[in-house]
Amino acid sequence: MIEYEGNKYELKYSLKRIEIIENAMKKSIMSCLQNGFMSINELTICTLYGMKKEGADAFLDPKKAKTIVEDILSEDGSYYMLIDKVAEALERDCPFFFPAG
Repeated sequence: MIEYEGNKYELKYSLKRIEIIENAMKKSIMSCLQNGFMSINELTICTLYGMKKEGADAFLDPKKAKTIVEDILSEDGSYYMLIDKVAEALERDCPFFFPAG
């Protein structure tokens, strides 16, 4: 969960969301994760296209989500916090990326 200005947000991914993210980055999400680090641009794209207000069905408007992500990234330690949130959500929502066992 990500908290911002008194609101709680969560990251959710699906095959369609992954396609949107990969199209925006022009590379596979797994190529970004393989070395354990993402560029700020890659992290922003992965976060903003997966962001929902907690309990909501719809994803946030990408422009609003980008503003939130950029504000969060101005805080100390936020890069690693967001990387962890993206990785946790991908592992939870996209088990097809990860070998069983």
